[in-house]
Amino acid sequence: MNGPTKLEKAASDAKAAQQRVETELATAKTRQAEAERSLLELQQLLKEPRSIDRDRAKEILEHGSKASVDIVRVPHNQDAENLANQLGSLLTEHGWKVLSIQQTVAGGYSQPGITLEVGVEGVDTNRSPESLPEPANTLYRFLHEAVKLNPSVRVIAYPKVSQEKLLISVGPKY
Repeated sequence: MNGPTKLEKAASDAKAAQQRVETELATAKTRQAEAERSLLELQQLLKEPRSIDRDRAKEILEHGSKASVDIVRVPHNQDAENLANQLGSLLTEHGWKVLSIQQTVAGGYSQPGITLEVGVEGVDTNRSPESLPEPANTLYRFLHEAVKLNPSVRVIAYPKVSQEKLLISVGPKY
C-alpha cells in the first residue's frame, strides 16, 4: 500500500476541519467575552454617578500647588450638582479656596464631562494639558485621575488671562 487510503485521508480531513471549527469557536467566545465586558462598562458609565477616588485625590492635592477656583455646573442635573459639591468639599479640605459653586444659567455651557478653564499667559493654548503650569496642572491631574466614571476632562486655556483665574465647569455625564 502506497500512501494513505481514502478512509485515512477522509479521517485526516475531518480532524483538520474539526480543529478549524474549534479555533473559530474559541475566537468567537473571546470576542463575545470582550463584547460583554464592554457592555458592562458602558452600563456602569450610564447608570452609576460620577464619584471621586478620595485616596488618589489626597495624593495629588496634598503635594500640588493651591489656588482659588470657581465651580459652575449645569442646572437640572443631579449628577453634576453632586459632583460639583464633592469637588468643592475636597478642594477646600486640601487647602484650595473655592470662591463659589453655582449653576450656569439656563441654556449656558453644557458640554459633557468636566472643563477646566485656565489662564496661561503667553503660552500656546494647544499644548498638552499635562504641561500646564501650577496650580492648573495639579487641578487638571486631580480632575483627570481622581474623578471616576467621567467621560472627559477638557482644558480651555486663555493666553491673556492671569494664571490665578481657574474655573471648573461640570457638565452632564454624557
